[in-house]
Amino acid sequence: MRFDWVSAGLILIALVATVAVYPRLPETIPRHWNVHGEVDAWGPRASIFGMIAVTVALYGLFLLLPRLDRRLAARPGAYPVLVRAFVIMFLVIHGGTVAAARGYPLRMLQWTGVTLGLLMVYVGNQLPRLRPNYVAGIRTPWTLGDEAVWRATHRAGGYLATAGGLGLVAASLVLSEPGVVVAILGFLLVMIGFSIAYPYSLCRRRR
Repeated sequence: MRFDWVSAGLILIALVATVAVYPRLPETIPRHWNVHGEVDAWGPRASIFGMIAVTVALYGLFLLLPRLDRRLAARPGAYPVLVRAFVIMFLVIHGGTVAAARGYPLRMLQWTGVTLGLLMVYVGNQLPRLRPNYVAGIRTPWTLGDEAVWRATHRAGGYLATAGGLGLVAASLVLSEPGVVVAILGFLLVMIGFSIAYPYSLCRRRR
C-alpha cells in the first residue's frame, strides 16, 4: 500500500488543532466513560494526545500489513480507502474527547456509536471490492479456500454492515447510554456470527 497523504494530512491537522487547544484544557481531563455515560477515569492533560498516537501507530501497521500478502500489495483494491476511513473514525472520536475535555456537554457514547455506525456504512459499501487476501476482510478457512465463497460472503456482508451501520446510527441518536452499548455489542456479535456461519454454509452447499 502506498503512503496516503490524505490520511497523513488529516492526522497532522488533528495534531495541530490539539496543540492549539492544549493550553485551554484543564489539568485533568476525562479519559473513559462507563455504560451510563459517566466519566469514570481521568488523566493528565497530556493524555489528550493518546488517541493521535494510537492512530499514527495503527496507520503505520496498516501500511505494513499488505507486505504479508503479495496479492493485496499488487492489487490493493478497496484496502487504502478502508484504511483512510478507519483513520477518520479514530480522529473523530479524538475530536469528541477534546470537546468533552473542554467542557462541552457531549454524550460520548452516542458520539462513538454514530461514528462507528457511519464507518460500518462505508465499510459495507467497500467490502464487495476486496479481493481474496490474508490481511483484510472476512478471512475464514471457507472464504480463503474458495474465491466464489469469498465474493458471495463479502457481497452479503456488505449489505449487512450497511444496514447494521444505519441501525446503529439511529439507535445511538434515540437510545440512552446503556442502550447504545447494547446496540454496539449486538451489532458486533451479529457480524461475527455472520462471518463464521454464512461462508461455512455456502461452502457446504457448494460441496
